[in-house]
Amino acid sequence: MATEKVSITSSGIFKQKSRWAQSFGEMSESDVVEVLNCDPFRRICGDLESAKKELFNSFGVSVSIYGILKNDARLHTYRKGEIIVGKGDYGNTAFFLIDGLVSAVLSPDLPPSALRQRESRKRNFLRSFAANFKSSFLPTIPENLKQTTKQGGTEVHGRGKLTGLLFDQVHNSDEYETHRIQPGEIFGEGSAIYRTPRSASVVASERSRVLEIRWQGLRDLIEADEEIETRIDDVYRARALQSALEHDELFRNIPSDKYDLITFHAFGKYDEWSGDYIDFSAEEKHAAIEQEEIIVEEGGYPDGVFVVCTGFVRVCKRFGIGYQTRSYLGKGMIFGLSEAIHNWNDAEHPVSQQYSLRAIGYTHVLHIPTQVMEKYVLPDMDQETQIERDDIQRIPDTGDQKYTSNSTGNMLYDDVFEFLAQNRYLNGTQTMLINTDRCTRCDDCVSACADAHDGNPRFVRQGPVSNHVMVVNACMHCVDPVCMIGCPTGAIHRESQGGQVVINTETCIGCSTCYNNCPYDAIRMVTVRDNRGEFRITALGADAGKPVYKATKCDLCVDLQGGPACVRACPHDAMARVNMQNKESIAKFVAL
Repeated sequence: MATEKVSITSSGIFKQKSRWAQSFGEMSESDVVEVLNCDPFRRICGDLESAKKELFNSFGVSVSIYGILKNDARLHTYRKGEIIVGKGDYGNTAFFLIDGLVSAVLSPDLPPSALRQRESRKRNFLRSFAANFKSSFLPTIPENLKQTTKQGGTEVHGRGKLTGLLFDQVHNSDEYETHRIQPGEIFGEGSAIYRTPRSASVVASERSRVLEIRWQGLRDLIEADEEIETRIDDVYRARALQSALEHDELFRNIPSDKYDLITFHAFGKYDEWSGDYIDFSAEEKHAAIEQEEIIVEEGGYPDGVFVVCTGFVRVCKRFGIGYQTRSYLGKGMIFGLSEAIHNWNDAEHPVSQQYSLRAIGYTHVLHIPTQVMEKYVLPDMDQETQIERDDIQRIPDTGDQKYTSNSTGNMLYDDVFEFLAQNRYLNGTQTMLINTDRCTRCDDCVSACADAHDGNPRFVRQGPVSNHVMVVNACMHCVDPVCMIGCPTGAIHRESQGGQVVINTETCIGCSTCYNNCPYDAIRMVTVRDNRGEFRITALGADAGKPVYKATKCDLCVDLQGGPACVRACPHDAMARVNMQNKESIAKFVAL
């Protein structure tokens, strides 16, 4: 078992938590035995004795199948009609069906009224108002501060229950398309591993017994069993292909028996995203771009189109001795459509690929070959659809022509656009931008943040600058939050319904994994104090005599009425939170 660091102050002794000091659920030994008698665990280890054998050591914990089930999993019993997860929720866990039958609702989506919303954790008006008058002091975490849900990385279950009529419509009519999940099968793994929203709602078709496992345990299972890894990968690829094709009107005419002509490609490794970014950021711009994996080479034969499933890609063109970024594409966006349309309409004068496509970190794409496009897609595509779906050519319009770039056609300064793409800020959904021409350095934003968080400001007003745009070193609540990779306890996780990336200070063990993984310097390690303001000091081990640290970062004032306090406090409208997927919003901020 894990050894726990013991910390001491004048107020007494306490134990700093290790990975399994706080279990995910309350799994008894009989519960573990029940699970071991079911696939896939029966195949992996077979009996309790084998399940207790150590596989490897992780963060001071002897990892075994028994330990994973005991500490990283919990059992649920769902009644007929209960909703297990809702589409669009952010998930930090996966599920194995132990007994019964559950169904994934593929289309149409369940009505919002069927998905019971969890209670808001926001402070009431008086508490929110009072926070503005608290004095800020040192950047520390009070010992009794409880920031988020009791179990780090869990999500709210019991999303509601289908009415009898809706249950019959889902299961017994042609109105809903569903996929039945059988005992031994896994679901929710894509959301847990790849940090993406749930792609479908899942409903108990009858009384069902379900094992929920947080992604740290799932990661260890994958490492322990190659068959589980292969199975999860195969299921994920099949579902990604089905989701991309069947839920996009552009590809609705491609018959399912032609799906085998469409190929799935993965670039990079999901646990190396931040590492390769940090390495690339030290390179010259053109050298860094050259190290990104090539999906399509400029000047080559345009053999079909590519659809981004996960991650981001850079669309660039040779320019002098380097490259110029034309655009960047995210999930659901298409590359190569213009060339496919041109060559379909004018086969006697075909064009080559006009741009290169490069993977920015960990990326998944689908390749739909020309023969499929020309037979099932292009014949029914009108001109309006061609323009609407050309994700490369669309240009944000600010109405201010002085910000037009002659070389790229974007309403952004070329260097600002390159700066944002080069530094991978496109990953942010709530990126803090400051107009340095308007900012007076009054630090009201930092003070407001401290007042809202018990004297613990969650950011420092600094960061890289291009022209008059500063990207502040504050959490951007990324589309792909790589800071979550490797967290041993799940303390850093997404809020299930809002998607905000938050840290549970109760389960954070101060290992600095998230701090080291964040490629944007947006996480800080701060000291922990007791209720009298005294430092917690580690008493034993290699860190004896040193203060106890925990991770802290912007939480978007998730529990505060009115949204982020920093933006509301700025007296000069110099600050904004911007979704970097929205080029129009970026362009308007640059044009301020």
